[in-house]
Amino acid sequence: MPTSSYDLIVLGDELPGLIAAALCARRGMRSLLLGLDDRPARYTIGPHRLPLEPLIAAGFGRGGAGGPPGPIDRVMKELNLDHTIKRKLRDARCHVQLVGPDQRLDVSPDATVMAREIARELPGAQGEAFARAWNEATEVARLADPLLVGDAAFPGVGFWERREVHRAADRAAAEAAAWWQRVETDLAGTPALALLRLPATLGGAAIDPGPLAIARALDAWRHGAPGLRGDLDALTELLVERVTSASGEHRGGAAAELAQGWSKVSGVRTTGGDDLGLGQLLAALPAADLLPLLGQKKAPKKLVEGAGELRRVGWRYTLNLVVDESGVPEGMAPTVLAVLDPTRPLVGDNAFQLHLGEPDDHGRVVVNVTAILPDTGPEPGQVLDEAGARAAAVQLTRDMRTLRASLIDKIEQVMPFLASHVVLVHSPHEDVPPTIPGGRGGHEPPRHLPVPMRPLWQGSIEHGAGVAAYPYTTGIKNVTLASSQVIPSMGLEGAFAVGWSAAKVVCALAGKKRDYLRDEALNAG
Repeated sequence: MPTSSYDLIVLGDELPGLIAAALCARRGMRSLLLGLDDRPARYTIGPHRLPLEPLIAAGFGRGGAGGPPGPIDRVMKELNLDHTIKRKLRDARCHVQLVGPDQRLDVSPDATVMAREIARELPGAQGEAFARAWNEATEVARLADPLLVGDAAFPGVGFWERREVHRAADRAAAEAAAWWQRVETDLAGTPALALLRLPATLGGAAIDPGPLAIARALDAWRHGAPGLRGDLDALTELLVERVTSASGEHRGGAAAELAQGWSKVSGVRTTGGDDLGLGQLLAALPAADLLPLLGQKKAPKKLVEGAGELRRVGWRYTLNLVVDESGVPEGMAPTVLAVLDPTRPLVGDNAFQLHLGEPDDHGRVVVNVTAILPDTGPEPGQVLDEAGARAAAVQLTRDMRTLRASLIDKIEQVMPFLASHVVLVHSPHEDVPPTIPGGRGGHEPPRHLPVPMRPLWQGSIEHGAGVAAYPYTTGIKNVTLASSQVIPSMGLEGAFAVGWSAAKVVCALAGKKRDYLRDEALNAG
């Protein structure tokens, strides 16, 4: 017999699942966050607090900037967190630059300023085509509004909802593809084409973003890309507080096994031996991680095949530099998206994002570098023996070290004379002591490190508008997927869209036909 029972249990720690859990708890479901990872958003080396990855809120506040509210705005308003988040933003209109081999383009929401920047950095026909592409991107981005902030879940669930969503998704995908084909024709062979892809690739963490993802990213970053103080920890704490304040719970431990009944999961057995009953299960983790909990023989064919079709194409790599403030070039934006060779793929040391922290009392600045490390591991569905898994891990470590060394060298093309100002270099993904140029002092490797890199996924489903890669349904009636695999190429906006849709799916399955949030909770709050 279960020791306790819940309307909803959430397994995993991915952001879409936490968002969905907070919304479901707000709507009256007794919810449990089980085994939420204690992975920190920051770690300490000596006096320096270093981020694993900054949380850039591109697209937040889009409604206040004259456009319709986006997925982030909608969720934050429903949870009464919009004003709290605004107070945590470093700057609601964070300055952003796109950097190419001979370009340093300031991105501005002001059309006049943006036009002047483009004319200066990309003169002639190239600049005209670039400006036209970006302006048209805003119109193309609006085609995704019915999908990302509509009343129906995206990707659709259920016959009638799918029909409605498919129509809007196919139209958005077709018009976005036509727009991008014109852009590629107008800007073929120019660095401007790579600059247009940077926000979706680096900001959305996608090796090959589709046209709709590119348009959506250009529109979001043009409205500002502020960083959130406290990074993911700050957002996670707010979401967990919303769950626990609505009679939900958060407990440690992890799931060891899922108990199954007639095509449903009836409970969770934890590693500590507790048996927990449930009405609905949210999987905030990769679909493949559900299979061991279900048992390969009991896992639905749909889930097994779907997990195998998704392809892990890369990893989100982080490198932290601590530099003297004098080493930051004058006029450098707090966030920079850079490409060194526009003819090469935007991965590895060829394309990276720089995010500048605020100077400390000693005039030191943390420069967080994020780049995409392509996956050279086994193909999807390939099962490795122990020796093969060990060899793959060794190769991944070598790839990380190679990328770290080359990034330090290549960043000097954006921040000249950086080497003479570096105080400390460290990646949280490697179990090695920090590098201190000149041998000045030393630090032990921080505890609780290394942390794994976040995987990047690629896949496609029919009527997914080129951005959706996996459905919410798993083949088990009361198990819903709420992970980064659903909409993998749209960064933070995608995570919030998935969280809202997953909550809608769960509430519908649980028989919550009314929208309690709009009818009662929001008005009462």
